[in-house]
Order: sequence, then structure tokens, then C-alpha cells
Amino acid sequence: MILGVDAPEAPGRLNFQDPSFQRDPWPLYDWHLRNAQVTWSEEMQCHFLFGYENVRHALTSPDFTTFSVFRRSRAAFGHSLVESDGAEHRRMRGLMSGPFRPRAVA
Repeated sequence: MILGVDAPEAPGRLNFQDPSFQRDPWPLYDWHLRNAQVTWSEEMQCHFLFGYENVRHALTSPDFTTFSVFRRSRAAFGHSLVESDGAEHRRMRGLMSGPFRPRAVA
């Protein structure tokens, strides 16, 4: 089931700052896998995906982006390869790939 329209109430909130989530997030993860694999967290202002196929699709589909409001590295390092998509990512990766090949690193 992707969306939990008739699902029972979740056993907690998707909030990484919630002490009960920090103590034991697994019941909530399990609930989402069974009832709502794609869900919006109002508190965190983002969508959460559960299940291998959903996550794989989001990570490999051009319909999704690497932009994340949670990325903390942007403030320290500016825009980077990790945050790039498409042609820009390929260009930046090409510039960096030579020095990091196994022979170069060894």
C-alpha cells in the first residue's frame, strides 16, 4: 500500500527531534511500510519515502532532485557535486573523477 487512506493511526510522529522517535523509531518505520509508504511530515516540512522500490525510484529518477532543505554542507562549502543534478553533476563529476580513480589514490 502506498498511501494509507484507511490506515490506523500512526504510533508516533516523523520528527527526528522527538525523544520517543529517537529512542525507538522502528515501530513507526514498520507502520509506514505497511500503511503509508509515501507521507508528508508537517513538522519537518518534507516527504518521507519508505520501502526499497520507492527510495530507489526517488534516487534514480530524473523526476526528483538532490535539493534538500536539510543539507547543512551548503552553508559551509557552497554548492557542490553532491547537490548537483543532470548535466551539471556529470560535468563536475568528470572534473573530479581522475584524481580519485583507484590508481591515483593508491
